[in-house]
Amino acid sequence: MFSRDFRRKALDRFMMVMLGLGSALAIVPLVSVFTYVLKKGLSGVNLDFFTQLPLPVGEIGGGMAHALAGSLILLGLA
Repeated sequence: MFSRDFRRKALDRFMMVMLGLGSALAIVPLVSVFTYVLKKGLSGVNLDFFTQLPLPVGEIGGGMAHALAGSLILLGLA
């Protein structure tokens, strides 16, 4: 018969392997979504994106200068 210590260590190893597999299973989709978003969106980010004002809906281009300024103001007030 197996000793109590051996069974406890074997169960501990099994649970650690299951924890690692579960973590990997959760991380793989997150990494794939992150790389997809970076691949599709990184080409549209440049200096003009941060310094130009927003354009009306439907027009191509524009930036987020107002959003950045508002965020900085709120950060300063906080």
